[in-house]
Amino acid sequence: MAEGGLRDNDPPREFVFISGDILNPQVHWLTDSSQVPLLSKPFDMATLDKVLDQVIARRFGNRHVAAVQRTT
Repeated sequence: MAEGGLRDNDPPREFVFISGDILNPQVHWLTDSSQVPLLSKPFDMATLDKVLDQVIARRFGNRHVAAVQRTT
């Protein structure tokens, strides 16, 4: 077991899977089992921003997302 309760083979909390093969059940199994967000291609900037906000909130907490949003 690694720091923070993650297993040694778990992806980092800052990880996002990007795939154009969203119909593949293995892709969904991988993202569901690892609790890592899936960003399906093609994607626009609004979708990328939303996913990155989720990753940042999960890693640092919602107050950091709000602080970043106020400065941009």
